Parts: sequence; C-alpha cells; structure tokens
Amino acid sequence: MPGEDKDTIFLQFGRHTNSYTWATLIGALEARGIFERHALDVVTEPSNMTQACIRSRGGAARNNFFLFSVNSYHLQKILKSIQTVSNFRAENSLEGRMHIIAGGPHANIYPEEILDAGADYVFCKEGEMALVEFFDAFYTWQSGTSSARTGFLPDMVPNCYYRHPGSQKITCTRDADLVNLDDYPPIALNHRMFRPIEITRGCPHGCHFCLTPRIFGYAPRHRSVDNIACWIERAVKVKYKRVWFMAPNSFAYGSKGSKPNPPAIEALLKRVRGINGLDEVYFGTFPSEVRPEFVTEAVMDAVIPHVTNDTFVVGAQSASPAMLKSSHRGHTVEDVWNAVDIITGRGCKVDIDMIFGLPGETPDDEALTIEFMKRVLARPGVRIHGHVFMPLPGTVFEHEAPGIMSPEMLKIIGQYTKAGRVFGQHFLQVKRAIKLSKNGRIS
Repeated sequence: MPGEDKDTIFLQFGRHTNSYTWATLIGALEARGIFERHALDVVTEPSNMTQACIRSRGGAARNNFFLFSVNSYHLQKILKSIQTVSNFRAENSLEGRMHIIAGGPHANIYPEEILDAGADYVFCKEGEMALVEFFDAFYTWQSGTSSARTGFLPDMVPNCYYRHPGSQKITCTRDADLVNLDDYPPIALNHRMFRPIEITRGCPHGCHFCLTPRIFGYAPRHRSVDNIACWIERAVKVKYKRVWFMAPNSFAYGSKGSKPNPPAIEALLKRVRGINGLDEVYFGTFPSEVRPEFVTEAVMDAVIPHVTNDTFVVGAQSASPAMLKSSHRGHTVEDVWNAVDIITGRGCKVDIDMIFGLPGETPDDEALTIEFMKRVLARPGVRIHGHVFMPLPGTVFEHEAPGIMSPEMLKIIGQYTKAGRVFGQHFLQVKRAIKLSKNGRIS
C-alpha cells in the first residue's frame, strides 16, 4: 500500500499493457532520485481500472499520478480505463489531485485521441528524460505562489502534448535529444521491476509495417558492455538468476546496423556469462528476434558457447520476394534459407516469424509462402510464429487494409498449428483484422 504521507504513482498493469515500459521509466525515476526528492510511492493496478479500485488506493495523498501506456492493439480497452479515472476525478471534484499521464506507441501518433479520453499529459518518443523533468517541474510549480491560481503547464518538459485549461488547443513541447542508454538503468532495481535488458534502441531498416524508427530513430544506439554487466550484477544480488535481452535485432549489437559485429557480441556474452550467480543467458530469442542476413557462422561462433537457449528467432515475414521488397525488409528469401541452414546446422532450433496478408499480397505471393512453409517445416527443429498483418498507426502501411488469409492458407495453418509446428495468435488476429476493417479501429 502507498504511504499515507506520500504522493502516489499508479501504474496500469495487465495483459493490455507493456510492463517492460514501467521497468524502464521507474528505473529512470529511481536513478534521478525522484522518489526521495518528492516523497513519491508506486503501486500497480490492473489494466481494467475500476472506480472502486481507484477509491481504495487513492488514500489521503495530495497528488495521485495515473500512468498509462497506450498501444493500438488494445486501444479501446486502455481508453476505457483512462475514461474511468477521468470520470471518477470529475465526479469527486479531484481535478487538483488526480493527474493522468499517457504514452506508448499509439500515443506517439494520435495524442489528441488520448487527450480526448481524459489524459492531461501525453508523452511521445522516449520517456526517460521527459518523465524525470515532468516530476521536477510539477513539484517546483506546486511549491510556488502561482500554483493556487493556475493549473500546471509543462511548457519546459520535453516530448509532451497537453491542452491549456479551458481550451481545446493542443501544445507540443520541444523534442528531447535521444537518450544515451548508459545514462539510465534498464531495470527498476529498487522497486524490483525487471525486464529483458535493452541493449539496443533504434533501427536503420524502416520496415513499412513497423513504427520503431519513427519513435526511436534510425541510428542504432547500444548500451555498453560495462553498463549491461553492472546492472545484471546488481540484479543478481537480489536473486535475478536469468537474463534476456531486448533489441530490434539482437545480432546487430555493437554494429551500425548494416552488418554484424561478432567481436562485440562475443565481448558482451562472455562478460555476462562470467557474472557469478547468474544461471541462464538468453540471446537471439524471445522477446527479440534476429534478421536473417545477420545470421553468419562467425556470429554463431560468438553466441553459442555463452547462451542457454538452443532456439533462435528469425524474422522472415514473407517468402515472396515481391512482398519483401514492397515492405522494405532489406533482405531476401535466400537470406532466410541461409539463416535456417546455419542455425540448424549447429544443432539448434529456429522459430521463423511470418506475417500473413501483407498489403498487396497476391495469390501467387501466398503460394510462395505456403510452399516455403511446407519445405521448411519438413525439417526437424523448425517452427513458424504466425502473425496477421495489422496496419499500425504511424507506419507507412497505416492506411492499408488489414491482412486476411485465404481459405487455403487458413486450412494449412490450422493443420500445422494442431501439429505444433505453427504457433501464435494468428487466428485471433484474423478476427481483430476483420473487426478493424469494419470499424476502422482495433478494439
């Protein structure tokens, strides 16, 4: 329970939100002393936040900050939670005590939609620096003589959208510089919020179905080996026994993004593997993937001796050259086969990410994917992680139709799914895609 004499940050948790976000942001607040400087506490709440939940947790704190991470896939459910908090605030005349803050992928592209739902402040792009500066600015304002006369305006806080009181005008503050990952922790150690260690941010490839470069930039930024090892060593002291890594392309660690840097990968993994008390190291697997053209014999030499996993996740997305070109993937079908050959040749397994129903996909393109699936799944140790194309806001493909699989593809996917060779939420995504095409929104 939050301390009665402390202001409270409420974090929206649950299957509709990305808990990795909170580990990063709370870690940034820890590192900058925000909790001690402003007497703040943190509690977590389910994503379907109810008024009873808000009332029971609100306590006597002078300020309650409700944080939401908004993604397009669960947009309507998250907006409903924001509206619940906003309605409770209005019904109980708590405008001066309850503050709603939102960010996340969808908020980056459509901040007005989040403000309309009841949010007071919407953060775009990277949040570490912005959130630290927000709390410092807020409490500086609240301790001043003007706080009784005007609402807080985050004019000097970067990456923030907000409305002036009594106005529909939306203001966007200055852009913050892209952060140096070493300047902020990858986890929130004091609050025991762990996540896969983010080793790289930014992606140079610009796939047309992906939002990553628009939020985090095209130039890869890597966390240093010393910084990564330092935080894992500290986490191990509180019983953190396994480590995973997060990157747009794990095998691009230490590189500029165009070709792999095996010595940098090996230096990282050797250092991490040598940490006393750490039992397991997972790299090149869930929750990240690797690009097929980055799978080389030299990279596998650098990785295999130091990792626990014997399965690697390769992002193929399509077996049609035309689809790879139109979606700006930057690799070939031959690169995918080469990656499969190299990984399985080492006695390892491979999960291949595929996106069905990409924009412009023809029956001939689908036939190539079906033939690829039949051939590759004839090999032992190979599975396909299936996805159905979703037009995500802010991407080049935003206004394309959602992906729909043909009856033949559905039949084949169903057979392989029953056999355990294809997995994922592709059938649910088909239903969501159909609903999206009718309503114009994922719900």
